[in-house]
Amino acid sequence: VVTLDGESGAERTGVHEGLVGPAALALAGGSSVWVTETAAGRLGRLDVDRGEYTVAAEGLAAPEGVAVLPDGRLVVAEVGRRALVALDPESGARETLAEELPIGLPAPAGMPPAWVITGVAAAADGTVYFSSDLESAIYRLRPR
Repeated sequence: VVTLDGESGAERTGVHEGLVGPAALALAGGSSVWVTETAAGRLGRLDVDRGEYTVAAEGLAAPEGVAVLPDGRLVVAEVGRRALVALDPESGARETLAEELPIGLPAPAGMPPAWVITGVAAAADGTVYFSSDLESAIYRLRPR
């Protein structure tokens, strides 16, 4: 992970190394971002100012898109399970929000595992939007 400054991002500063297949970011507050690591099956929090990385969840099936829900939980696209999961970063509790989704386009041979990223966004009312890399579509999942 690098920060870009200057004209056209010409000045680059290394922030953190060692992520395994980073796929998506979401603001985590302050100088931190949530990061999904597709190849490692992890979700972590990276403090960009300090370069410190803390794993928040492991054992995820090819996590890609991530967004913060209004209640503070994170919604993650687990493309290896074709599911959207809500994760509580404090307690570690997990809830499957939807399964059997049209996500998870496999990468061609020799390409990174997160070939076409499944994007996730959350609205203020808890509605979740996600992109389908299999159907070239955007879906809406309303809270129960």
